Amino acid sequence: MIKDQHSQGSKGIYKITSIETLALAKSDLERKGMHKALAQKLINMTRDLRVIVIDDFIALAYWRINNHTKEWMPTSTSKGSSADFGNFPEKWRQYFIDITKKTGT
Repeated sequence: MIKDQHSQGSKGIYKITSIETLALAKSDLERKGMHKALAQKLINMTRDLRVIVIDDFIALAYWRINNHTKEWMPTSTSKGSSADFGNFPEKWRQYFIDITKKTGT
């Protein structure tokens, strides 16, 4: 998967399945004046966890859940996914805090 520099709401995301789709993504990015992009391994999952850490505190955590298909599609709510603000995996709380400290942010 390739994401342009300002992708949000699933805009600017290209699912690369062949050399042809890579060439199309490259051409589209260049047309937009973008010469840098993020390459990311596509993991076929139907939900992802978003966590916001401030200092030593998890300020917000929520799951984005793809409700429509078992096939990959972005979990952006702009694509119809839902947000679940419950069911935080407590066993990962300290991990999120520690990893945030390591990034220096």
